[in-house]
Amino acid sequence: PTGLTAALELTRQGRSVTIVERNAVVTPLAKAVGISSHSLDLLHPCGVAERLLAEGIRLQTVFISVEGELIGAIDLSLIPHRYNFLLSLPQSRTEQIMVDRLAELGVQVRRNTEFVGLAQRDDDVEVTLRDARGEGAETCAYVFGADGSDSATRQAAGIGFDGYIHERLWSIADVEIPAWSDPEATAHAFLHAGGDVAFIIPIAPRRYRIIS
Repeated sequence: PTGLTAALELTRQGRSVTIVERNAVVTPLAKAVGISSHSLDLLHPCGVAERLLAEGIRLQTVFISVEGELIGAIDLSLIPHRYNFLLSLPQSRTEQIMVDRLAELGVQVRRNTEFVGLAQRDDDVEVTLRDARGEGAETCAYVFGADGSDSATRQAAGIGFDGYIHERLWSIADVEIPAWSDPEATAHAFLHAGGDVAFIIPIAPRRYRIIS
């Protein structure tokens, strides 16, 4: 979504963009599910925010339980913002909506195309790409790397990453719960002694993301 957001905004401002993606299709996995109010602000001018809002679940309450006892709730509707909620929508749908909007603007994602390397020159950048026809070089003004913590773009540019590995093991599952006890459009955080936590977040009717 980061790269697609950049492409949408640059296209909206009249810039010519090329998007390369080594995967053949949009991810079928839910992956990330939360879209913040600021992200919706950024995606409003290009016409994507309204489409996300039409499909997503607007979470305005987050319940908090400690050792099984409900101790309180966070009321997101109190946020002084036009989008005073957290929008829940699987990343697979978010990406597809963004790809469809780019197509309407005349930009197609070049799939099955992998970034190989780059050479910085005085006035532009030469990028080497690999697809089914083999490797080839293309020239562009800028390269935007939106390829994660192991970014090949950043490594090719010699830029370090000061991240770290979280030592705790996290589990993620998307499950159908026909009769979850909480009200609709609410999330729930469960805290336990020793630091264990769990979150249950609705992502579709009767479908929930569970993180622990």
